[in-house]
Amino acid sequence: MPRSLARQLIDLGFKVQDARDIGLRGQPDTEVMAIAVQQRCHYHHQRQGFYQHQKLG
Repeated sequence: MPRSLARQLIDLGFKVQDARDIGLRGQPDTEVMAIAVQQRCHYHHQRQGFYQHQKLG
């Protein structure tokens, strides 16, 4: 997600982790998804110009 959106979510009180900041940049979606599931997080990703939001766990 754009860093500006992450900042807005943080400002609203959400905890945000960016895959780029936790060593997952360039990793397959399946690996990023597995970490999100493990940490019981929401998973946001961009494909073809739109965002998908998935609640996990």
